[in-house]
Amino acid sequence: MNLSLAEKEKWLLLLDKIIIWDIFIFILLLPFSHITTLHSIAKVLPPVAWAAKMLLRKKISLKKDMLSWPILGYVGACLFSLLHSADVYYSLKEIRSDIIAPVLLYLVIVNNIRQKHLRIIFSCFLLSASIISSYGIWAYINGTGVLSGRALLTFYSHTIAGRYLSILIILSMGLVYTVKSHRGKAGIILCLLVSSIALLLTQARQGIVATLIAGIIFALLRDKRLLLIMVLGLMLTVPFLPRNTIMRMKSIVMLPTYTNETSTMHSRYGIWQAAAFMLRDNWLWGSGFGWKNVRPGLNDYRTIYKLQIPDPEIEHAHNIFLQEWLETGLVGFIMFLWLVVSLFRSIWLVFRHGLKRYPEADCLASVTATLCGFFIMGMVTFFLRYEMVYLFWISMALFIVLSEPTRQAAQHN
Repeated sequence: MNLSLAEKEKWLLLLDKIIIWDIFIFILLLPFSHITTLHSIAKVLPPVAWAAKMLLRKKISLKKDMLSWPILGYVGACLFSLLHSADVYYSLKEIRSDIIAPVLLYLVIVNNIRQKHLRIIFSCFLLSASIISSYGIWAYINGTGVLSGRALLTFYSHTIAGRYLSILIILSMGLVYTVKSHRGKAGIILCLLVSSIALLLTQARQGIVATLIAGIIFALLRDKRLLLIMVLGLMLTVPFLPRNTIMRMKSIVMLPTYTNETSTMHSRYGIWQAAAFMLRDNWLWGSGFGWKNVRPGLNDYRTIYKLQIPDPEIEHAHNIFLQEWLETGLVGFIMFLWLVVSLFRSIWLVFRHGLKRYPEADCLASVTATLCGFFIMGMVTFFLRYEMVYLFWISMALFIVLSEPTRQAAQHN
């Protein structure tokens, strides 16, 4: 079909709008995992619209960035793990949902999202955090969204709820500085306060610690006065929290929590021991992509070596690097390390040339803090699955889009 130049531009503009608005909607729908049909549509539309744009232009539009080769290597290593997978069909299904779909979304954002769209995307993160937090607090008060005294929000697990909300909070921090009106700033601060209360009610220690450390990183990058505000905010909030939430927060810094053999904190040591024994005997090939391929091995080694772990069953290695090695073998572990090192090298190169000179420094600082938050959590858990994996790849894509002008200026200099 031959189209005139005006018609082609009209179609390209429409496809651009489909991509942008679909990403906005996808961010809002992501924490509502039970809406599977809408999720599927939201995942498929952006890549399809991007492919249609390239067909109209008769040109492959694919930007090369500092993460392109590491990402390709990592995806290739995950596919290579199929050769030694304990369950090939399961691995293929997991690769499709947790590797192919997020990486496609990453490519769509990097190749289609422009600077003018970024604040709307970050506003979607704040809106999403506000929605699930408001619902979570309401459900907690009514006793319907509670498991073992901990808020579930819109998730089936309070731990996942805490991790997810933690990332949304960190991503939204930069909006306080991008909005000029005092009313707008007050609204954003109120939303962040509500989200922080909901995070504390989940009692997810990984999410709380990640938020605190990432918040400190953001404050050091953007405004050191935030450190005082964070301390005052905690002092004002803690007295109104339930007793079990306060005790859970205290356990983060209490030494007996780490030495008590019945505690979940201490159980990490046993899980890491099981992972180390498993790696010793299967360090080269791995069990195949997907945490369920690793789970039987970890529990077998727990039984063989009589490891004292209070958890009824080990789900995963509770460390992002151990889990990647156990799943994808030595090749996958090296490719994942390459990706992580390249990511933080990109961050270092951007900030070496001066963050404050960049027009979107606030959003760039929040994305950088977010990426640090992911790996802070990754030391004691595994986040590259389900909703969290999409947030991770979206965050990396936003970092590339935000840092592109800085990199280009640095290259010209």
